[in-house]
Amino acid sequence: MVDSGEQQLTMFDAMKLLNFTDERLFVDSLAVAERFGKLHKNVLRDVEGIECSEEFYRLNFEPIEYEDNRGRLQPMFRMTRDGFSLLVMGFTGPRAMRWKERYIQAFNMMEAELLRRSIERAETRGRSKTIRIAATNSYKEHGATEWFHYSNNTDAIYKIMFGGTAAQLRTKWKLPGKCNVRDHLSTDQLNMVIQG
Repeated sequence: MVDSGEQQLTMFDAMKLLNFTDERLFVDSLAVAERFGKLHKNVLRDVEGIECSEEFYRLNFEPIEYEDNRGRLQPMFRMTRDGFSLLVMGFTGPRAMRWKERYIQAFNMMEAELLRRSIERAETRGRSKTIRIAATNSYKEHGATEWFHYSNNTDAIYKIMFGGTAAQLRTKWKLPGKCNVRDHLSTDQLNMVIQG
C-alpha cells in the first residue's frame, strides 16, 4: 500500500471532478484523458472498444460533443460512475491509482449529497402538500366552490413570491404548457411558499 499523503477530498473538489444533474453524476472522456495523462483520442478508442452488453453501453456511455479551442465540434463521451469504473479498471500506475481513488471519493461524496437533497426535497414537498390541503379546506369553508378560486389564490402567491402568475412563470422558466409550476420549484422556493 502506498501512502500518497493527500488529504480527503472536499465537496468543492468533488464538484470540480464531476458533472451532475439533480439525479445523475457524470464524468466526461476529456477530463479522464487530462487527469489520467492520456490522449483523448485514445480514451475515445478505449470507450468505443469496451466489450460489454449493448444495454450497459447505452446506459453508461453517452456520445456527446464539445467545442474545441478552434470552435470545432469534437466527439466526447459522458460516463456514469459504472461506465467510468469499467473504463479505468485497466488503467495502471501510481498516477492512475491516485485518480481512481479521487474519483471514487468524489462519486461517493456527490451521491450522498444528491441523496440528502432528494430527501430534503421530498420532505419539503410533503409539508407543502399538507399546507395546500389545509388551505384548500379553508377556502371551501369560506365559500370557494369554483376551480378558479384556487388558481387565483395560487397566482396571487406566485406573483408575490416569484413575480408572475403560474402561466407567466411557465413562459419565463420555459416549462411545459400546462405543467404544475410547483413541481418545478427548488427546495428553497418551496420553503418560501410554505413560509410565505
